[in-house]
Amino acid sequence: MKVVVFVLFNLCLFQAAASDFSGINLSGWTKSVLASDHIRFINPNKKELSIHLQVDSYDPQNTWDAKTLDVDIEKMASKRKFMSAFMGINNYKIVNYRLTSEGKMSSLMLTGKYNRLKNQSVQFYEINFYHSQHFLQMKIISENELPSLEELTKLIREIAPEKLVID
Repeated sequence: MKVVVFVLFNLCLFQAAASDFSGINLSGWTKSVLASDHIRFINPNKKELSIHLQVDSYDPQNTWDAKTLDVDIEKMASKRKFMSAFMGINNYKIVNYRLTSEGKMSSLMLTGKYNRLKNQSVQFYEINFYHSQHFLQMKIISENELPSLEELTKLIREIAPEKLVID
């Protein structure tokens, strides 16, 4: 009986510490649920800026490798550039990238830019947080200036990707 109570107590603690993807909210941002795996946030004070959160699956046996990252990012950028042409996007370019691994979760951060609607310049941050079977993609898109790294860090803390239950 004590074991059952202990297990249930710990399960409740885990659930309290974890959060559900659909329950994500950002202070000062308006949330729109676009699909069960896609949320968009718009800030009424910064209309040129939007945040997209999406959940997708990946093959944990086929992940990023620091040794081949330069070549892998180049291939990804080439594929995205090709696919973007069908969506009216051109000049897609990844400007910077960084792969990090902290604890059980690794992340890949991309910074880039592209043009849409012929010559409207767009900048983006894309950060993929890898869980065991799924990843959370956070994409920040801006027609003007991207948030500072301090603002970005604050947003990531508020989302708390390490606590999300997405697997």
